[in-house]
Amino acid sequence: MAVLIPGKLVYLATPHTASTSTNWALSELPGALSSSSASVGLDTSPLRVLHHATREEILPHCKGGELFISTHRHPADLVVTWYLRQKKHLEERVLNREVSMEEFVEGIDDAMLNSAPYYIREGKMFWHDADKWLYYDKLRDQLNDILRSLNLPTVALPRLNVTKGRAAVWKAYYTDKALDALRRRFWKEAKRFGYEL
Repeated sequence: MAVLIPGKLVYLATPHTASTSTNWALSELPGALSSSSASVGLDTSPLRVLHHATREEILPHCKGGELFISTHRHPADLVVTWYLRQKKHLEERVLNREVSMEEFVEGIDDAMLNSAPYYIREGKMFWHDADKWLYYDKLRDQLNDILRSLNLPTVALPRLNVTKGRAAVWKAYYTDKALDALRRRFWKEAKRFGYEL
């Protein structure tokens, strides 16, 4: 999902970081163009085909001077959501057997996630070229601070597209081996954003 407010702001979605909620809220702002317009029956947005767009794909639609933002989330927390979202597909359509969290973490790559290739690009979970990254746990406040600084109305973020049946604490999903595998795979990104694994 992408939202462009020409001359002001571009939101680039990182999947499962409240991106549906953020996209919905920002799309309601005056002058906003959204990649999700087609999904609600509005084919007028020039971004309608750029659902998980990169900065480079959005730039031709910009006026210039836009602040590019995206959201990050604790890598271990984010992978739990990926696991729960992909588990059924992997078990029923790909492997025909149960998939453990440890196996999932060890096997995360572009090929395994071919049903959702926007999860990881070039080995990174936070792959957007954003000017500013917002913390998932502080998203509403940080987003509204940015909107105020751009003289745009503030927004409320509804709870949309929530992963069903998910325990609140991500640590409940990890064995020591699974967490070690996650550390090996995503330690650079955890360090980049100050997360402990």
